[in-house]
Amino acid sequence: MLTNHFCRLTAFLASAVMSCALATSVNAQNTASIRIIIPYAAGSSTDTYARLIGDSLSRKLNRPAIPVNQPGAGGEIGTLQVVRAKPDGSHLLFQAPAVVIIPTIRKKPSYDVRKDLVPITQIVEGNVGVFINPEVPAKTIKELIDYAKANPGKLNYASFGVGSSGHLHAEMFKLMAGVDIRHVPYASGAPAVMAVAKNEAQIVFADSQGSARPLIKDGKLRWIAVGSKQRSPAYPDIPTVNESGLPGYLASHWLGFFAPAGTSAETVQNLNVAINEFLKTPTMQEKLEQEGYRFVGSSATEFKTFIAAEVKKWEHIVTEGRIEAQ
Repeated sequence: MLTNHFCRLTAFLASAVMSCALATSVNAQNTASIRIIIPYAAGSSTDTYARLIGDSLSRKLNRPAIPVNQPGAGGEIGTLQVVRAKPDGSHLLFQAPAVVIIPTIRKKPSYDVRKDLVPITQIVEGNVGVFINPEVPAKTIKELIDYAKANPGKLNYASFGVGSSGHLHAEMFKLMAGVDIRHVPYASGAPAVMAVAKNEAQIVFADSQGSARPLIKDGKLRWIAVGSKQRSPAYPDIPTVNESGLPGYLASHWLGFFAPAGTSAETVQNLNVAINEFLKTPTMQEKLEQEGYRFVGSSATEFKTFIAAEVKKWEHIVTEGRIEAQ
């Protein structure tokens, strides 16, 4: 009897120890910090929104959400850090269209956005502005297309690098409009916009109007359209490409969150709700509208469908335009 009692006591103690260990493990997982990887340098609009959302997540989830800048290779370095992370909710990726574009232009992609990442939510859609040098005699997309067709090879478009979103947005325009315009890549967005202001190139498709605004005000750039479905709430007088001469054209600068493949559906849903609740607040809605962003707040399923469509679209443009990474 003593032996049986001792065995039962030993089993009870072992069970208690295991329960405590499990509780400690779960508690540690729930309170461990979240690293929000921003694959770009500090100071961008992407960086700003990641930090605002990180502060909100820290409060809502009661665990630190720390934004970390990991720039390099057009966003690939930071993206791969999340792809290779454990799917335990400790690493999130805050990305733009580059997350889809990068694999489409690589002969040997380092990741597949559809398999190696789990979409959480697309938070916003922003404007891709079409800017031209004022010496080009065009004030609408139709006039620009007509002029380009009448002067094949005469117009150059600037981009912020081979394979950048600005490059692919211009190539999509070129293919859909059937025009012969030449590509001149620059190191980043600001030099590309400035090149058009100086007439080194004549067209630029820019993801953000920030560096263009003072040049527009000074008469050195002409803003003729936005690539989104709808006009920008911040710039309602600027027509869309679709309505001003090229039906079916759609180019937007979106931002969204991803987690490593294998992250649980419950974790994804909790993050989706927490992120979008913050963005729905009046203060954030006003800020988004002032900066020309449209709030999306998609579900994880909706974002997954959107990403699949984006991959298909850019694969087609890359193939037809014969674009390869350099």
